[in-house]
Amino acid sequence: MWPVLLQTFLVIFLAEMGDKSQFLMIAMSAEYRLRDIIAGVTAAVCVLNLLAIAVGSVIGNLLPLPLISLIAGVVFLAFALTGLWKDDREEETVRRSGRAVPAIFGTYFLAELGDKTQLTALTLAADGGEFSFSTALAVFLGASAALIGADLLGLFVGFVLGRHLPVAVFGWVSFLIFTACGVIRLLDGLQAYFAWHPAGVWISAGITAAVLAVFLILCIILLQKQKRARQTGGSHDTGRVQSISLQ
Repeated sequence: MWPVLLQTFLVIFLAEMGDKSQFLMIAMSAEYRLRDIIAGVTAAVCVLNLLAIAVGSVIGNLLPLPLISLIAGVVFLAFALTGLWKDDREEETVRRSGRAVPAIFGTYFLAELGDKTQLTALTLAADGGEFSFSTALAVFLGASAALIGADLLGLFVGFVLGRHLPVAVFGWVSFLIFTACGVIRLLDGLQAYFAWHPAGVWISAGITAAVLAVFLILCIILLQKQKRARQTGGSHDTGRVQSISLQ
């Protein structure tokens, strides 16, 4: 059991170095509290590895991996878009209401579902041929520890950056990371769907570019709306300050 556990840990930990999940941790550290991130990511990692070991082969039949990539891409872009709108009261409500953990769980789950690390865990679990509970447990523990350990490194980097970079700059770093992850996942999914076509790569790139253009237009509209809201709020605040000072 221990050799399998160690092998699984080393293989998956090294595979995660520089992977998108580490950059995802950096982005999440700008939006959520540390305990919420750890809770959501740990739950997602455990579920992902259980799926890889128990029903990994069934997932491909029920939900094609290209469709998973497309869904994940849309979710990432939506996350980046909503991250542009900063409402302190709304953010505090989300963080205190317990909705942060499900959001983190869903985002990480879609990002890693069908990823090379999950497929690696599935391969290592089946490497012995006949199913063995001890082998499955060793792969589960090794893969979970490797993913959580690698992602904690990304999380640490995120919090270090958050302390040394201005809030606005760190927010834009988070936005760019989510946008890049979304574009990559969309492109991967589209290329898989159009692999049969001779110009499949160009078709996929064109559709991705069109989606990105619409996304950027929505970002501009949202930023302008936020700017007007802040100006309106600022004028209201000024009015209240002036009335108080006159009294």
